[in-house]
Amino acid sequence: QLYIWGRFFAFFALITSFFGVTLGLFDFLADGLGIKKDLSGKVILSILVFVPPFLVGLLYPHIFLIALSQAGGLGCALLLGLMPILMVWSGCYKMGLKPLISIPGGRGFLVFLIAFVAFELYCDFAFQR
Repeated sequence: QLYIWGRFFAFFALITSFFGVTLGLFDFLADGLGIKKDLSGKVILSILVFVPPFLVGLLYPHIFLIALSQAGGLGCALLLGLMPILMVWSGCYKMGLKPLISIPGGRGFLVFLIAFVAFELYCDFAFQR
């Protein structure tokens, strides 16, 4: 009984994730390429969204597992480590925005954090199995 519920949950977790990514990519391509969302535009967008991943999946069936193994360290380091640092740098020093919370150290501390993320990425690549 528990096994059935687990499979039920896993199926819907994958499907809802797939829907979210698909809808996001659909709108991203529509906005980026300037394609209207009429019938012909939706057909073109559907081909652009579904055909490339389908072909990659056919040609490289194990690519998802390879990408998943890389996404842990690399994805977290870039999205949760480097991106916030670069956003603070851009907001404070490029756009001249005032931060809500002031952290001592300024640019030097941000450079230290960037170096730490770079060190983590180096360790991730250097010590892979």
